Amino acid sequence: MLFPKKMEILVLLAASFGVQCAPLPHVELSKFPELPPALLTNAIRELIRPDCGSCHTASLPTAKTAALEVFDLDKEAWSESMTVEQLESFGRRLRGNKNDTLRVRAAAFVAEQIEEREQKTHPDSRNSQND
Repeated sequence: MLFPKKMEILVLLAASFGVQCAPLPHVELSKFPELPPALLTNAIRELIRPDCGSCHTASLPTAKTAALEVFDLDKEAWSESMTVEQLESFGRRLRGNKNDTLRVRAAAFVAEQIEEREQKTHPDSRNSQND
């Protein structure tokens, strides 16, 4: 179940980029049950590895220094170094992917990661939203 803050982020992301992107086919979200955070992070890592791994994997000779500064798929906590802006860019890039699983999982992942960073920055904001 998405929390109101996650839904708000998803709606804002969709509204921000809807004009720039062609409409994607309808995806039945029930085909993609929610994953716990650790599984979602690992699932995204494996889903992006074919397209992003050559630049974002330090152990490969094709790795790019600038790409590794954003994230390194060799690291267990590969996404923790990403800023909110980098996460938003990551979400935009994956939004146009034709892989339904990747698009749906990426949207959930980005929303979750942004919310996590906002909670670290503003720990009392969750309580004030629920009042």
